[in-house]
Amino acid sequence: MISNPDRSFDWSNRLTILAVASILFLTQYPFEFSSHGKQHRGISPLMLGYGGKSGAMDVLLNILLFVPFGFAIGSKLLKRKNWKSALFYAAIAGCVFSYLIELAQLYIPQRDSGWEDVFTNTTGAMIGCLLFALFGAWLFRGLSGTQAFLERWLTPGRLALVLVAYFGIWSFVSVSLSRETSVRNWNRNCFLMIGNGPGSRQLWAGELSRLEFWDRALSQQDAERATQDEVASAGNPVASFDFQVNPPRQDKNSRFFIPLAARPVAPSRRPANEEQFDGASTGPVTDLIDSVRRTNQFSIRAVLKPGEGPGSNGRIVSLSPPAAYSDLYLGQSNENLVFWFRSPAFSRRPTLIWRIPNLLTSGRSNNILFSYDGSNLRLYAHGQEIQSHQLGPGTGFASHFRHLKTVELSGYRDIYYSIVFFPAGALLGIAFTKRRWRWFALAGLLALEELLAPFVFQRVLTDSSGGSFSIVNFGFSAGMIALGFLWAKSDGASEASEAAVPR
Repeated sequence: MISNPDRSFDWSNRLTILAVASILFLTQYPFEFSSHGKQHRGISPLMLGYGGKSGAMDVLLNILLFVPFGFAIGSKLLKRKNWKSALFYAAIAGCVFSYLIELAQLYIPQRDSGWEDVFTNTTGAMIGCLLFALFGAWLFRGLSGTQAFLERWLTPGRLALVLVAYFGIWSFVSVSLSRETSVRNWNRNCFLMIGNGPGSRQLWAGELSRLEFWDRALSQQDAERATQDEVASAGNPVASFDFQVNPPRQDKNSRFFIPLAARPVAPSRRPANEEQFDGASTGPVTDLIDSVRRTNQFSIRAVLKPGEGPGSNGRIVSLSPPAAYSDLYLGQSNENLVFWFRSPAFSRRPTLIWRIPNLLTSGRSNNILFSYDGSNLRLYAHGQEIQSHQLGPGTGFASHFRHLKTVELSGYRDIYYSIVFFPAGALLGIAFTKRRWRWFALAGLLALEELLAPFVFQRVLTDSSGGSFSIVNFGFSAGMIALGFLWAKSDGASEASEAAVPR
């Protein structure tokens, strides 16, 4: 580690900011608060109650979560107090911070809270403080030496080259990760299946009246118009079926003709609605699959009336091979709509399944459309957008580490873009010193990185996935660069060492 005895830096503010921001994100996400807190047997929310998490892994994770916070607090306290006093105040700070977090979690429906988390978090803060007492001085000397070296070495020219290489590598990695959520791995031997397949214990008892496929994502205007009218379509679907006639009739303008054959239904398994078509294509829908794989986009529209009672659970439509995972699945589970499509990320671990609650109300006709542009999956029903999920490199990155959950999808994006852009802003903040001879050059680099890097990054992802340019992601990326820059400036050198720097 290269050090500079004439220039030392304090990292306590930076460590504290990182620890607090990480804890708030991991404990308060998805930041959806409800005005009605969870009540524990009539006890006041201020008493928290018992959250029910008592497993060894929960305890360990809750302790580890607050270790960085205790480490950062220790870096501040041990400047003025001995280690015993610092440990006491670190425990108080950890306890108060944890209690406020648990109190806020009472008003987040997806979260659980309780006193056991306060105890384990406080323990983690105390352990972190002890670790700083043991290793903090050594770590700070290393960080300070590294920063001093970077300030000397990062001339404007070198910094520009480093940033170009940095974003070039991340662009390559991001394109690879975006392929994790593509549909280019769909099985060409899939059949179009209507209703449950052979071997199913029961048949879906609903009524499917219209089905359409596109090999592209529909615009919001087209999708809303298509789901307002049960007969009208949007553009020219590559395959379209009308199940209100017997046998089902296909639109003559469809690009792909897919002949269907009905399956015989045993009386013991016959659905309540005997007119519901139950069958499959007579052969693999290879042309349809190839077209979707080529564009990396699809849309599917279904006009249906859900089933009631025991027959309300089952497959409505799927693209399925004889003996493997489906490429696409649309089904019903009680009053919930169930949707899934194949991608490398969704097949690696337990599958990511969209469950849209209370959409399929008994007796109500539903006009449903899913549209995927290679990065964004959108659900439309009854003339309006119901849900929107952004996938892309963040989801591909997360799929290598955890079981994907739909409620966490936007969090994967936020974490990934923070990992990519925050360090770049921090590096620019370290290089952006008060040395007058390069102030204007670094100011130009800051403006260039703040606008150009996020724009080029988004264009690369858009061109590789086929999705649309995201203004939200562009703004978030630029914001992360700015936050990284400000974070790097939250700690500075002492006056004596600052005065030693040549102007």
